[in-house]
Amino acid sequence: AGVEPVEAQYWADFTAGQLGSALQFSEMGLYRAKCQLIEQLAGLTAQTVLESAASITAWSKGYAGSYLKAHPGRSQAQATRLGYECILQMIAHAFHHALRISADPNQAWTCPDQTAAISSLARRYDPWACSQAIRATWRAQTTLTHNVNPALIFEALMLDYLDYAHSVSKMGITDERPVCRDIAKRLRKQYLCRKIRNTTPKTPRLRLR
Repeated sequence: AGVEPVEAQYWADFTAGQLGSALQFSEMGLYRAKCQLIEQLAGLTAQTVLESAASITAWSKGYAGSYLKAHPGRSQAQATRLGYECILQMIAHAFHHALRISADPNQAWTCPDQTAAISSLARRYDPWACSQAIRATWRAQTTLTHNVNPALIFEALMLDYLDYAHSVSKMGITDERPVCRDIAKRLRKQYLCRKIRNTTPKTPRLRLR
């Protein structure tokens, strides 16, 4: 299908071998955006939280544009929502691989792509932190269905990732972590209802329809 081997390997892993879905994702041109996002997460700091959150919004809108070309009968809102879900699932997928490496660093784990960035995530987040990051990502996806401002959801999510990092010294932001935790909590208190915050979401899979 004219796809580079590394990209094909990633989509095969991301879609669990579903060829049709892998081809559709590839045709939407999301791979480069995904790589940039994972690189941003690997080097995430308090100074880049807003930039990373804005990137999710921008790339989701790009997904929506590609999706609407293939599905002209769908609404812009629906396409954008699918874009948000897709990007969030890519993030959860990256933390899943980081979790495997962090849980057993002596094992020769292989990643579908971006080995350096995923290994960087594994060094910054221990297994508990990776699992919490994955839960926070699914929680953000669930919150999208409650008409909460997406920009606030993604900003709070980035701050949560910083809070979950297992080693403050390795992150090099010794004085920022408490601030990040406080900001994230205040954002959730202001904009997310308690029922949503205390719900443990299931892990939905994005289906292209």
